[in-house]
Amino acid sequence: MQSDPSNLYQPLDPPPEPIYPIRLLRIQRGWGHEDIICSFFESYPDQRAPAYKALSYRWSEFGEGMTYRDPQLLIEGHDSSAFEVGENLYAAIRQIRRKDQEVLLWADAICIDQKNKDEKGHQVQQMGMVYEAAEEVFIWLGSSTPDIERLFAFSTWIDQEATGAQAGITNLKEVDWRSLCAQFLNKSRSEFEVDAIARGLKDILARDWWKRPWILQEVAMARTAKIMCGSATCPARIFALLPSLMAIEVSAHTEAVLDIMPRLRKGTWWATRRDLHFLLCKLRRAKPAGQGTRYTPCSACQKMLATRGGSTLAT
Repeated sequence: MQSDPSNLYQPLDPPPEPIYPIRLLRIQRGWGHEDIICSFFESYPDQRAPAYKALSYRWSEFGEGMTYRDPQLLIEGHDSSAFEVGENLYAAIRQIRRKDQEVLLWADAICIDQKNKDEKGHQVQQMGMVYEAAEEVFIWLGSSTPDIERLFAFSTWIDQEATGAQAGITNLKEVDWRSLCAQFLNKSRSEFEVDAIARGLKDILARDWWKRPWILQEVAMARTAKIMCGSATCPARIFALLPSLMAIEVSAHTEAVLDIMPRLRKGTWWATRRDLHFLLCKLRRAKPAGQGTRYTPCSACQKMLATRGGSTLAT
């Protein structure tokens, strides 16, 4: 039996300081088709928080896709504790769960009481802090394909080789890291199926996640990030370079998102001014892939900053 979500949440009481507490989802160990069993854990989005992951993903409607018959979580400590979640979020959590240890995760649809307007207000205002305080941000882009699996294996190999090569380099700059990645990419063209890898990359870049305006803050605030498709993963720092290294054309919007992904940013436009309003204004004339609408004018950008909390993105 599905629970009323309002019965699952204890109020996040106003603190005697500017920072509100947050809920983290503690995901128990599990594997395969076993039930996903979770509990809530309260903390703060600062140095007091334990190591946790934050999820960036596209919301989906209940029943969308219908890959899983019962996309729900079991919340410990509650009667009738089946908590229904969106299909895409459920798929992400199933992949994030580990069989060897618990995982602490922050995902907005679960960790914020969506029926509590006051809570939604203060939690949204400090969302940037949540992503900045996370040990790692998981960027969930949906299911995988054989081409995507080849792409991620290829990306991970380049990242590992470039990381090893840079060990003896001092004063590493963005150009050095990029040059190393380009070098190993060119050396490996005969060993990997480049056409399949290019198809996988184009598939990922066409997905709906890139069209969400809120990913700007989620990605820009991350200290480190991982791209996830199904069970396949690769570091965001190498993924962000691949379109340019492989001469794959992307929209101005997508290029800007790639530019702010966690990596060595020295010498980039994002390193000169890490300001969300500046970023939004830069994207005003860029059309998100697959959409004909433009970004809203500056006044709306300012309103966005006011509701999301804070106008400056930390380094």
